[in-house]
Amino acid sequence: MAMKDFTEKMLEDYNDVFADIMNVYLFEGQKVIREDSLSMDRTATVYRYRDELYQQDRDVAKFWSDENVTLSLLGIENQSTVDKDMPLRIMGYDGASYRSQLYLMKKKNGDYRRNRNPRYPVISLVLYFGERPWKKPQRLSDTVNISPRLANFTNDYRINVMDVRRLPRETVDKFTSDFRFVADYFWHLENNKEYTGNKEQIDHLEELLNFFQYAADNSLFDFPRIDLQGERRPRNMDDVFTLMIKRKAKAEAEVAENTAYNRLTKLFSILLRENDVEALDKLTKDPEYREKLFKKYNI
Repeated sequence: MAMKDFTEKMLEDYNDVFADIMNVYLFEGQKVIREDSLSMDRTATVYRYRDELYQQDRDVAKFWSDENVTLSLLGIENQSTVDKDMPLRIMGYDGASYRSQLYLMKKKNGDYRRNRNPRYPVISLVLYFGERPWKKPQRLSDTVNISPRLANFTNDYRINVMDVRRLPRETVDKFTSDFRFVADYFWHLENNKEYTGNKEQIDHLEELLNFFQYAADNSLFDFPRIDLQGERRPRNMDDVFTLMIKRKAKAEAEVAENTAYNRLTKLFSILLRENDVEALDKLTKDPEYREKLFKKYNI
């Protein structure tokens, strides 16, 4: 799970991918957030519970700014399973980010200096890749039992969820970064269609292949290594699938060859022990007889 989380973050951490995901979710694909308007924020925050300090980590978080004015803090959280406590987790991340806007840095006496800069909103997006549709939780009331008498006084915190597998085709087509390959792959998977890639250029090849290896349900991506000595480096998903299929076929052929060799070696050992010279001679010339011996000795 740790490697899966890491590979998802590696791809999404690129500004072009991060901006693309947010533009599709927030602005229907319009290029409102630019790559050069994003900067990294720390992903770890600390909170105290019963006199103990705990650390909570966002997956990816970036400041969106315009002419040195922070417009928003944007965060992405990846999920492969439905988490009934996700509203509480998102509230924790967002609350820590709002809290951090109150103070800047320590003064010489050790006190924190109050931040006088304008406050900015915090927006978190859950990217969900699971097989089961994410229907709930969508808000705090899906997680917490709220008495009807308290409902009017409780802020029903809502979370943003992008269910990647079940995105409409028109939404998938709005992605322009390498995330379009991710969304396209999961769309094919969800709609029981074979995915063989396309000829659109990949910008972040290794990160994309690592993402597919750990996040996609396709055995082809068990062979994603791209130390391509003597092989042409893939430029698009069509190249990737051609290479993956070729490598998988080669691996399966090697397994089959080793299996056949091991079976034959075992059969020779048995016949030599039994000193059956006639059978040894015949099995080298008669494939059908050889198969009968394999069955006889359960090899």
